[in-house]
Amino acid sequence: MKEGKLSEPVWERSVLKGIVTRKENIVSGVGLGRIGNIFKTGEPYTIVSSEADFLLWDSSPYNRDISGKILFHRAVNACAAMGAKPVAVQVQLLCPLAFMESDLKALMSSLKEEAEKLGISLVPGKIESSSFVYAPYLVLNGIGAVKTEEPYYKIEAGQELLLTKWIAIESTVLLARKYEKELLSHFTPVFLGNAQKLLKYISVVPEALVAVKHGVKAMLPIEEGGIFGTLWELAKGAGLGLEVRAKDIPIKQETIEICELYHKNPYKLPSAGSLLIVVEHGEQLKWELLNAGIPSTVIGVLTDKSERVLLNGEEKRFLELPKMNELGEEDN
Repeated sequence: MKEGKLSEPVWERSVLKGIVTRKENIVSGVGLGRIGNIFKTGEPYTIVSSEADFLLWDSSPYNRDISGKILFHRAVNACAAMGAKPVAVQVQLLCPLAFMESDLKALMSSLKEEAEKLGISLVPGKIESSSFVYAPYLVLNGIGAVKTEEPYYKIEAGQELLLTKWIAIESTVLLARKYEKELLSHFTPVFLGNAQKLLKYISVVPEALVAVKHGVKAMLPIEEGGIFGTLWELAKGAGLGLEVRAKDIPIKQETIEICELYHKNPYKLPSAGSLLIVVEHGEQLKWELLNAGIPSTVIGVLTDKSERVLLNGEEKRFLELPKMNELGEEDN
């Protein structure tokens, strides 16, 4: 199989057919357009979502500083995007024998820092080393609580698509940190510093809280496959079409220029830090988010057609099955 998130055909024929669900204890599960499992545990219900990155750790300072933090927020963001209040993150780690205790301490320290910022618990799971792995494999399980069985997910044609902040935040930070010395020969220190500081926008918990109070229909964080992949998955999972205005998709100038330099498509890059929201009245939610200090943009609408259309002026193109891991293994 190819590296990264499973393609839709593989997921359907090799995962879904082997899944067993008991209706008395599970409300909904992971699938296209859904990023976690909702378990019925009484009141409140509990949401568990998992994120993993098997190439988390190496000796590179850029990786050691931020990879764990980004993965932490992916797990928390998944809970928030399901309408839950994040309460904890569980750490599970399988590492090679060469993994040093100093590396483990640094990893846990970076995760602790992010947990304290959000005021949630950080708890240990199974952490062990093995001669059968060549790189650390980290799994972070985000755990959140919600009071209703199905907090939302009532997607219909005519509803609007709103995107918070800017696409490719995560990838811009990773590229800016990894290639810092090289980029300084192309851009000013201020420009590069602004790109690296985008890390402070990596959490989508604030906008998710505002959106839930407003009464949204669905939310998805932008991860593998980028905004194009997330739009495709949302529409496919709902059995709907969509029309999106490409020029309205928000993107930072730093992202544009760094991606041009390294021949990356920012619309297909992992974008933790941005949240795609389905809502009845996008402009109204946009102003509510702005009052909370969170920029957002209405980028399109869901349709009752089967076409998933991207509009760029007079040009019209169709979204395709997303290619995963657009950033590339060498940039993770």
